[in-house]
Amino acid sequence: MVKLLSGLGLLVGAVLNATLVTSAPDEAVLPVLLIPGYASTQLHAWRSERCSGLGHDVAVGDRVWVNLAHLIGQQECWLKCMSLRVEDQADISCKLRAGEGISSIAELAPGLLTGPMSIVWRNVIETLTGHFDLGPHQLMVASYDWRLPPSKLQERDHFFYTLQQKIEDAVVQNQSQGIVVLAHSLGNNVFRYFLEWLQRQLHTPDAYQTWLDSHIASYFAVGSPFLGSSESIEALTSGSSVTLPLSKESLRQLQVTFGSTQWMLPFPRSPDDPKANEVLVTVRPLTNTAY
Repeated sequence: MVKLLSGLGLLVGAVLNATLVTSAPDEAVLPVLLIPGYASTQLHAWRSERCSGLGHDVAVGDRVWVNLAHLIGQQECWLKCMSLRVEDQADISCKLRAGEGISSIAELAPGLLTGPMSIVWRNVIETLTGHFDLGPHQLMVASYDWRLPPSKLQERDHFFYTLQQKIEDAVVQNQSQGIVVLAHSLGNNVFRYFLEWLQRQLHTPDAYQTWLDSHIASYFAVGSPFLGSSESIEALTSGSSVTLPLSKESLRQLQVTFGSTQWMLPFPRSPDDPKANEVLVTVRPLTNTAY
């Protein structure tokens, strides 16, 4: 269903096997933090939405990204649920929020038929819990609403504050020398922005460096758009090539409402950039006229 994400598990699993297994057998395994990428976390409804079709209403707790029943049966309602208000990135209808825990990133659309086609992090999670024997307190997920620009992640969800607390708690609970951060795609931009945000919170370079030395043991960047991503240009101009039963025009109109799309454009962004949240593109629906 999402071709760009289907091979991620095998790729990251290979990276982990090639790096972490070099530790001595009797050495304690460090906690791992997974930061998923663009479109790689389930989004759930926290406000109900009435749809026109029978049996396709969106209820609180329903998975919207990705729910093929809603998408196929009530496409207009689904698009409204997924869209954000361009001006301020506010919810339009369903009030979607990121799912929590490993289940929110293992598969986007769990199910007998849809599950195998929507695997994202499942293979990585199985490697970490099986081969490295990580438990619930050692394997963490920094799930986030991947539609939002960085400032809104903090303003609306207090995401970076929560992430700081999660990392600090993991180090204390596991009495470890820090954690291993494994980020994919947009997740790398999220982590880099977090470090910029943290540096401003801690005020002095020495305090920031001390925090890093105590809490971050390793950082693995997988598929990172450090120089930007051409796919974000495609999303803004013609619609992303995500394999969903939607027209490219519908995908384009949806994706230009996401502030995160311009976060991956090939030019630098930082917390101090005054243009980071400016409206970049607006789209008017096409009107077909018959002659």
